[in-house]
Amino acid sequence: MSHLVTLLTTLLALYALVVGVFLISENRRPQTTLAWMLVLFFAPGIGVLAYILFGRDRKAFSKQSELLTRD
Repeated sequence: MSHLVTLLTTLLALYALVVGVFLISENRRPQTTLAWMLVLFFAPGIGVLAYILFGRDRKAFSKQSELLTRD
C-alpha cells in the first residue's frame, strides 16, 4: 500500500512540475498563470479539458503561421 502512495505522490509532483513549466513558458500575466496552475493541479482531468477548450491562446498559433508565410 505504501508503494502505491509513493507512486501516486511522485506522479502528482511530476505532473505539477510539467504543468508549471508549460504554463510559465507561455509568458502570460502572472495572475492568469497562477489561476491555470491551480485549476490544473486541483482538478487534473477536468482542468486539462478546460485548458484545451478555453485556455489556449489562438494568437500564438496565428503568429507561427504568419512567420511561415513570410519565409
